[in-house]
Amino acid sequence: MKDKHKTKEQLLNELAELRQRVAELEAVKAEREVAEEALQESQQLLQSIIDSAPAYIYVKDYTADTDTGHIMLLNRQCRALFGFTSDEVIGSTDYDIFPTETADAFRETDLAVLSAGVPVEWEEVILQDDGPHIYSSSKFPLYDADGAAYAICGISTDITERKQMEEELREYRDHLEKLVEERTVEFVKVNEQLQQEITERKQAEERLAYQAHLLANVNDAILATDDRFVVTAWNQAAEEIHGWKAEEAIGRAVQEVIPSDFTDAQ
Repeated sequence: MKDKHKTKEQLLNELAELRQRVAELEAVKAEREVAEEALQESQQLLQSIIDSAPAYIYVKDYTADTDTGHIMLLNRQCRALFGFTSDEVIGSTDYDIFPTETADAFRETDLAVLSAGVPVEWEEVILQDDGPHIYSSSKFPLYDADGAAYAICGISTDITERKQMEEELREYRDHLEKLVEERTVEFVKVNEQLQQEITERKQAEERLAYQAHLLANVNDAILATDDRFVVTAWNQAAEEIHGWKAEEAIGRAVQEVIPSDFTDAQ
């Protein structure tokens, strides 16, 4: 009876231990479910943030033996740009999506980022339905728990319109510089002509002043008239001989200031 009682006690102990282990497993399971639910919510939140970003965001895995990255993540902007769903594109490579030349360029920059181990920025060109688009891309490596780079994340912004505006501004600036250069040449020519005219006028004024000096200092009466015989010049000797001041004589008909008998005698 004693052995049977101990066997029953042992069974009860084992049952209690089993119940304890089941309770512990259920607690672990509950904790794992909570952790998985939290992780899922965190992933959904992260995906929501990434999908709401205006930039194009993507992650490519480089852990495989090949040196060609496989797409792990594309945000909504990327998927909409190329008309993909997540299921269609996850696991594919750039060579499955883009022309070989474009995929080669992407692969080259991806490997350069992994090699450098730091964020790097490039301008990349993608041919789209409406023509080539220029993207400013910032790429940086992602590291695993051991500190090894296993993937690259890229954030790209379409700067095509900005580059077009910069090119238009550059062309407009070059056009303005050309106009300024042409106007400067014209200004120099006009200035040279103006300086020449000023010099010639100054020389003419000096000649006139010299001639006026000569006229004023000769002893003979000297006068000049226009084609209507109106006095235009009258020197000092003419003033003394005919009795008219220069300011009185100039502008009058010559017959008024010189007696007819004097002109007849001449």
